Amino acid sequence: MPIVSTEKIISMLSFINRGGVINWIIIAMYVVVLAVIAERAVYFLRTSYRRTTLLSGLEQYIRVIEKQAPEDESEEGLPWPRSYSRSQPLRMIRRFMENRRSSTAILRELLEREGAILQREMDHGVEWLSVVGNLAPLCGLFGTVTGLMSAFRQIEATGGSADISTFAGGIWAAMITTAFGLAAAIPALAACRFFERHADARQRDMAYVVSLLSESLREDLLAAGDSEKPSGTDPGKKRETA
Repeated sequence: MPIVSTEKIISMLSFINRGGVINWIIIAMYVVVLAVIAERAVYFLRTSYRRTTLLSGLEQYIRVIEKQAPEDESEEGLPWPRSYSRSQPLRMIRRFMENRRSSTAILRELLEREGAILQREMDHGVEWLSVVGNLAPLCGLFGTVTGLMSAFRQIEATGGSADISTFAGGIWAAMITTAFGLAAAIPALAACRFFERHADARQRDMAYVVSLLSESLREDLLAAGDSEKPSGTDPGKKRETA
């Protein structure tokens, strides 16, 4: 026996159709929201890490590096779980260590480039959540207004003698689009803020690990002052959002 009967599907489609074409547009937006949320959730889970574990491991790693001769440096025995290799702060650490003997200008450029790449990765798709969150309620309101206009036009056509039940039914159908618009906008905006907060936290961690590495291994990176910090790793730089 099917979980959803044919009658229920027909009833659902009929309910959506009562809101007109606008409802189907909002449904399409809702599908986009679900797809983006699923994709971003998988991304942030795959690149997840515990901040305390990351930072304590970094301090341990720096102490080991400071005691090693340059020819003995190796990525073997890193003090983090293997899954951390996909995390944004560890990717910044790897980029720093791979090029830490480069000139100051080259190292800054490489860190800036890596930070920008990671920022784009974290922001990917989130702008669509913001767009849907702002556009869906307007589409719902537009559908409601046009539905009310149609209902009042019918009353005018009958000389004001329309049955109150018919009029109420027209208003009820018009309000469906507002409900659909809010149903799409609320999860979109909530997810947008959620992912933005996670991205901001990880950006701060990226800036912190680069600062700690610079202080311990490359003080010349700090000598130029805050104005020349890599844009992708500057904790004071605001993120660009849609």
